[in-house]
Amino acid sequence: MRHRAHESGLNGIYFMVALTHNFESTETPSEWGFDAGVEFPPHGFARFPKKQRFEFLDEHFTGTIFDMEEIIGKRLYMRTADFPLFRTVFPSWDNTARKAYSNAAVLQLSPDLYKAWLVDMLKWTQAHHPPQESVLFINAWNEWAEGAHLEPDQRYGYAFLQATRDALEHMSSS
Repeated sequence: MRHRAHESGLNGIYFMVALTHNFESTETPSEWGFDAGVEFPPHGFARFPKKQRFEFLDEHFTGTIFDMEEIIGKRLYMRTADFPLFRTVFPSWDNTARKAYSNAAVLQLSPDLYKAWLVDMLKWTQAHHPPQESVLFINAWNEWAEGAHLEPDQRYGYAFLQATRDALEHMSSS
């Protein structure tokens, strides 16, 4: 691909690998021919605190509910890497629609909690990347089956979109 890009007159291609469950080892992206790694949360969240007490309408649920207040409040998501790393946040994640009772993960954030995480990751990105590589990803492709969406909904309306705007405005004013 790199050779063909040069043949076509491009200066090159920048390849990033998604740091999923299959890429949680001591390997680096360069070992696989990539230039950088990009987080893909909630992959990698298994090591984080889970809620021990919660009430559900369905007693058969055996999935995991993560304590996002603790994870974000204590900044447990912070990591170091010996390779170029691009960070990712999400407004929420709930794949019970796909996984039903087993192996489901629920990570609910309020708009304020999401905004705090987003601002923190924007600051991290600004501190760790030159301006031309200052990129942060949001895992929210309006995937309703996994609860990852920025689109307005009945519960929060436009609050997650507003939190995104507020975080960006916060960064531009600081």
